[in-house]
Amino acid sequence: MIKKFNKNNKIYLLGFHAQKSGNALLRHPKKCTYGDAWLGEGYYFWLEEEFAHYWGQDFKVDYRNSHSYYCIYTAYINKTSILDATFSENGYNLFRTSVEEAISDFKSQGLSLSLEKVHKYLADKIWPKLGITGIIYDDLPQNSQNRNYSESPPLFYKKRLQLVVFDLSNIEKFDVYKDMQR
Repeated sequence: MIKKFNKNNKIYLLGFHAQKSGNALLRHPKKCTYGDAWLGEGYYFWLEEEFAHYWGQDFKVDYRNSHSYYCIYTAYINKTSILDATFSENGYNLFRTSVEEAISDFKSQGLSLSLEKVHKYLADKIWPKLGITGIIYDDLPQNSQNRNYSESPPLFYKKRLQLVVFDLSNIEKFDVYKDMQR
């Protein structure tokens, strides 16, 4: 379940960040800079622990190495300037309109489209003007050989909610939650 709480008249979300376990624990989340990061460059969190474990198991463990583990960290994320494009109709419409504006701008200039270019456009021209420092969005899970998200596909009733934070100042507290997971 998504955990929200109030502290000092601010609303925070509890986010879960999965990374490979290493010799030293992280002091802050690792920034994703991959060009195919689906919400752009930033610090990614799951809003439910369950999906952080799946991410750790599927992408942070090298099963060829018996000493490979993942770690889950928690973060208190200030919700004030986060665009909720999942549960808020206005947030979803703003997100969708912004993406469509970026695509339209690229097409009108005869430029090629890519996920990375669209997110760079949004990060440079849209989100800062609107004061948006992060986005909550859900992706659609698919059952696979390794992971069963629904006993009755296509009824995927659990949303895989992710939060990307563009600005580390939105993160008030970042701590190890569970280390040495496999």
